[in-house]
Amino acid sequence: DGWILEHDPRRPGLFQFRNPRGGPPTPAVHTIDRHPGLTLELDLEPPDPRE
Repeated sequence: DGWILEHDPRRPGLFQFRNPRGGPPTPAVHTIDRHPGLTLELDLEPPDPRE
C-alpha cells in the first residue's frame, strides 16, 4: 500500500505515517499518548528453552 513511517518533527520521539498519494501526514497513536506517565517494563532476555 506504500504508506511511509517517519519521525514526527512536531512530536520528538514519536512517529507519523505519510500517505503515498500525498496530503498531510497522519500522526501515529502510541501507548504513551493514551496513558501518560505509564511505564512498560521490557523483558529483553531471551526465553529459557527449558521452560
